[in-house]
Amino acid sequence: MKKAYKNIIIILIVVVCFIFALYVNGTVGSLEYSIESDARKWQGIDDNWEVSKSVLYPVGAMLFYDAESNASIYSIYLNRRGFSFGYFFRSGGSRSEINEGICEFYFREYGTALISRNTEKIKLIETDDGQNINTISIDSEKPFAVVLPNNCGKVTVYDINNNEVPISSVVVNE
Repeated sequence: MKKAYKNIIIILIVVVCFIFALYVNGTVGSLEYSIESDARKWQGIDDNWEVSKSVLYPVGAMLFYDAESNASIYSIYLNRRGFSFGYFFRSGGSRSEINEGICEFYFREYGTALISRNTEKIKLIETDDGQNINTISIDSEKPFAVVLPNNCGKVTVYDINNNEVPISSVVVNE
């Protein structure tokens, strides 16, 4: 009985060491439900700031903003392909393009994130892959972060007057 107990303890220790090694090597990331708290912690974002969040595997995008001012911080997480578990921080910070228009973050083979303080009163995002036209409704009074799939096709953005609004900045990350 003592030998079986000893073997179980040894196996548990090996498993814990293995999981720790995976975490240290960057193989284990944040779970989908915890990327917001992870971003707040590592980017020093106040809990009072509001968030617009969109996750569409394998991309998670968030825009944290202070409703009282023009301040905002974006954060993008990717669930890497291959032998890894969870979402990993990929990009974040502040960009004037987000406050002034729509910033598109394109991640080859992963997807696209559109992030904006919505000063242009966007109400609709339309994607056309050549076979299907899909629409995403946006609250024109609030900032937004929207993740689109890699194969979504042409993206068109409309304001409250149904005018097409150009995407002001495209950031390509490989």
